[in-house]
Amino acid sequence: MHRARHQIIKARKQVAHALALTLILVTSTCSPLEPAGKPVNVLMTSFDTLRPDHLSCYGYTRQTSPNLDAIAQRGVLFENFYSSTSWTLPAHMAMFTGLPDSVHGVYDNDVPALDPNRTTLAQQFKAAGYTTAGFVTGPY
Repeated sequence: MHRARHQIIKARKQVAHALALTLILVTSTCSPLEPAGKPVNVLMTSFDTLRPDHLSCYGYTRQTSPNLDAIAQRGVLFENFYSSTSWTLPAHMAMFTGLPDSVHGVYDNDVPALDPNRTTLAQQFKAAGYTTAGFVTGPY
């Protein structure tokens, strides 16, 4: 049982670091030098199973991620981040809505779609005048 708990904690940490890297990429294009009132570009990228201990921006000695490192250097690098769960679907719904899994309700394949009455980050950006797009390679 102890080993299973350790594996769950390890998986959650890996997901948390992947989500932290996502936030790095979201905030990295926001420059404090932008004139007041001028919208900034925002790029949000999510990596499902990326190990932070193998990224140079997190201290890995080999240069495995020069492009991500460059973005992280210009943006914000989070050292601690907590995910709502270790599973991609509900973790992304929490990230896109700001709601806990128990509230957004998307936590298994029986409920694979978000309630249309919930507001997402993309909808908030669109309402603020941004053009939004999503490109995915996974099933969700």
